[in-house]
This record gives sequence, structure tokens and C-alpha cells, in this order.
Amino acid sequence: MQQPLWRIARVAGALIGVGLGIYFGYLERRSHRAGDGCSGRVGERLDAHTMLTCRDGVFVAVPCPGPGGVHEHDDKLTCDYSTAKDGDACPGKDEATCDGASTRVNCKNGVVQRESCRGPEGCNVYDANYVFCDSSLAQVGDPCKDGWACSPDHQAALECRDGKMALASSCHGPKGCGARDHQVTCDSSIVELGEPCSTPREGGCSRDGGSILGCREGTFVVMHVCRGPQKCATKDHQPDCDMVLAEAGDPCEGEVAACTPDGKTFLRCKSGAYAVDSHCTRCFAEGEKILCR
Repeated sequence: MQQPLWRIARVAGALIGVGLGIYFGYLERRSHRAGDGCSGRVGERLDAHTMLTCRDGVFVAVPCPGPGGVHEHDDKLTCDYSTAKDGDACPGKDEATCDGASTRVNCKNGVVQRESCRGPEGCNVYDANYVFCDSSLAQVGDPCKDGWACSPDHQAALECRDGKMALASSCHGPKGCGARDHQVTCDSSIVELGEPCSTPREGGCSRDGGSILGCREGTFVVMHVCRGPQKCATKDHQPDCDMVLAEAGDPCEGEVAACTPDGKTFLRCKSGAYAVDSHCTRCFAEGEKILCR
């Protein structure tokens, strides 16, 4: 089982060019309706929270639900879409703003994409030109654009898949999940029975050190019981199982052998489980061999 202790991936937090999420266009003084022809970066106020904006040569009505609404000033028109919902129309092509301290609202080609910023720096506007979203922390289901994050309790690494944060790996080892210098690290040396997993290479020790768990059909299951005195421990970034002791029926893999805890029975692995091979006056381990005398 080849399972690295540390998984390393890019953190999703990033800077994006903005108009502060407050789109501006030059005010068109005439009265138009959605569908009328237009040209250039012009707009028209319909009501306090709706404006017309020129898109591909046609006026389109877009909502401006933020507290600033639609505002006219010095022949310019602004639209505050900071509280718009995911998928709503917006007037910009590649802009963003913050909705509170922990959400970035991206306007990408006229469509709103909300993004969670649960990291310690949250969502911030810098120099009136950029919006920074610290998405180093996230929850499963949070909207996202790309990258990785840690869960708020630092017990899981999450990956952005199809626009939503999804569980990539549990991080129950002593170092948990950490995000630093644009990297996510995950200590997956300890895993939980029944937790979801993705590849057969994943695995680790159980919390009590009594077994090695491996990934089978998307779930962590017991691969080996570690009844020996050293139990299960991580060595060189790999789970190491002391299997010198076992009980008949314990799961196993390969051509391995073990003694029963009372030292009276020699067991061999057959068809995925330990079975009685012979009875002994004394069953013991000598180096890497299991002997029955």
C-alpha cells in the first residue's frame, strides 16, 4: 500500500482584477427597453435596483441588488451586484467584489459566481484594483473556482470539483490539514473506518492503532489487524503493522503467517483470512519468521 503522509496542492486563494463589483457605464439619457440596440459601455437606470447595460449590441436588464443599487453620478451609472445570487446576471465581464467579510462575488462574462473566503484573511479589496479571496479554509459544498483548501477543523483536505468544494482526503494524523505559502498539506497517516476514499493507494492506521485500513470500492475497510506489541504506526510515511499475533478469521493479504496471542497456534493467511495451520507447544517470532515448535 503506497500512501504518502503528506498531500500537497495549490491553495485556491487568489487576486482578481475588479471594478469593486460596482460596474460603471456611461449614462444614456434616452429611454430604452431591453432588446433595443446599443453600442459601447453605456447603461440606463430602470429603477433603484435594475439597470440596462449594453451587451453584444443589445440592451439587457440586470439586477443591482446590493445596498448601492443603481446610482447616477457625473454622467456615469454604477450597479452594485455585491449581494447577487450564484447564476444571476451581472453587468461586467471580469470583475469582483466582496459580500461581507467571507464571500467574493465574481462577475464573469455577465454571470455571478459566488466564492467562499473562509480563510483568516477573508475577502478584501486592495488598492481599489484587486479583490483578494482567502479560500484556504472551506466546507464541503462551498462554491469555488479551482484549487484546494482545508476544512475549518483541519481534519480534511478539500478539492474544487465542478464548482463545489468536495472531500479529497481525511487528515486525522497529528499534523492535520494545513494551508501555508499557497500549499495545502494533509497528514493522512490515520484514517477512520467507513470514511470515503478515492484510490486503492490510500490507507493508514486506525485511531487506536489496532489495524491498517485501506481503500476498497470508495470506503476505508480493515486490511490487516495489528495485534502485535507494536500495533500500527507510521514509518517513513507509510503505515507499518505488527502482525506477529492474530486470531483465526482476522483479515490478511498475501503469504503471511502469525501466532495466536496465547502462543499455542500457528496461523496462515488463506483466502483473505487467517486460518489454523497447526498447534504448537510454543509459537513465536524470530526476526521476520513465525516459528511453531
